Amino acid sequence: MTAGTFDVKTTTQIYSVAERAKLGWFTVDHDGFREFSLSLQQLKRGLGERLAVDHWVEFIGILNRARWRYSITPLPFNSPAFGTRQISEQLPSLLRRISAHEPPGFVAEAEELAAQAQSLIQSPSDSLTDCVIELIRADKAPKGTLVVPKATYQSAIAAHLAHRARGIGIDVVTPRELALLGAREAITVVGSTVWYRGMDHVFVTPRASRVMMVRWEWINETLPSEERFAGGHRGKRREPTPPPSPKARESIAASEITPEIDWGGVGSVFTDGAGAASAGELVECRLWALANGWAVATRTDTDATIRTVDPSLEGVARVGESAIADLEVGDYVALRSGGGGDVIAEIADLQIGEDAARLRGLQKLWKGELRQRIRLNSAEGVAKTIGTSAQNVQNWASDSPNKIGPGKKEDFVRVLTFLGLKDRSNEMWSAVKRLRSEHHKAGTVFTKSLVSKISTADLSQLENTGSMIVTLNGVQGAPMQVWRIEDRSEETLMVPETLILRPIEVGDLWHG
Repeated sequence: MTAGTFDVKTTTQIYSVAERAKLGWFTVDHDGFREFSLSLQQLKRGLGERLAVDHWVEFIGILNRARWRYSITPLPFNSPAFGTRQISEQLPSLLRRISAHEPPGFVAEAEELAAQAQSLIQSPSDSLTDCVIELIRADKAPKGTLVVPKATYQSAIAAHLAHRARGIGIDVVTPRELALLGAREAITVVGSTVWYRGMDHVFVTPRASRVMMVRWEWINETLPSEERFAGGHRGKRREPTPPPSPKARESIAASEITPEIDWGGVGSVFTDGAGAASAGELVECRLWALANGWAVATRTDTDATIRTVDPSLEGVARVGESAIADLEVGDYVALRSGGGGDVIAEIADLQIGEDAARLRGLQKLWKGELRQRIRLNSAEGVAKTIGTSAQNVQNWASDSPNKIGPGKKEDFVRVLTFLGLKDRSNEMWSAVKRLRSEHHKAGTVFTKSLVSKISTADLSQLENTGSMIVTLNGVQGAPMQVWRIEDRSEETLMVPETLILRPIEVGDLWHG
């Protein structure tokens, strides 16, 4: 979503606090978590190339994700929000596979690491929360602001702090939400500066005059230089802290803790998976990781929009529309689940009735011919002959039922003439106009139905789990589903057109 704009007064306040911003950092420790984290790192380094073996990928992946979640989340280790029960159930079977294929030394290390993990996920220790509450209480600001790097556990953290920190108000926000806020007296930030790269409003041009960073003691941190703060003031910025204890001098770089999405593996599901080979023309796309092991592809060559949901708002304001190019990690998007086809096209066909098959048949006829000409002579060659742009030609030839065709009759007639279908131009233009009109009506019906459902729904499941099914009135087949965006690929790849905006389950997205 696009960040909001500020008035002159608010903007002045933001730059004023950024110029005099003072950074303090505070560390916490827990023997069990430190030992588990360092043991995990030692095993990963010792395995070397064996890390690519399936049972190690799964075993290390589970534990690496657990370490990441514990590193960024002020909740007790045994909080159900972490999926501790699932971890406990998965480890024994993985240990059996490791025992059957690995030498005794690696087996012993894996068993010890699993025992440490099992002990940790049963621990009620809440060290991060203790430190956060202590800092915010000591600051004596009217209201505290806690920044967490991911939205995954945001609502669980807010509920936990409301229970633990009675008497003080604490807003729990993501970096995206912090960007929309005005100036604050103080913010408390969980984690490493590495996990907020590209988010200047956290450390570079902070939204508060006091920034207090809380991290685990064994995480090796490279603090931002004083010159990175807006204003360039060279005065003292940081609060002094005691030197690290001897037990914590063995450390792990913050960048090594962050799980990385296996974009190559995700991409292969779209390019090589079931149905991909016969799923239509290839177009350049960007991939998005969705909550709970799903992903979706979006075109890079379009100004298309997508329905979004904001759980922090109330009523009809929850449902909005955003340009796909403006989407950010942490946004919630509404997509058709289960590969049930395009919802707008389905509603339009229901409105048309029996004549829908004929209209779609005409659409497929001329589009199919146009795609064949593109294959023979390229989009650029066809565009030159017709007298338009290659982008227009590609859009008109699209398999998507929502790409109706040229908006002007004279352009459409030129296309049909080129295809040898000029004698059917009146019939086909009538079909184009009817489909475009019905799609417009269908969009209105869809939006009203989605708003009706979302505006009164309990969105706690969406905030807690990252996804929620929404059954719309008057829409048959697969329901809509709202997903939280977890990450986006920097690289693009060629994806079959019919797989665009179609969520696909890809399972374990993360590298171990």
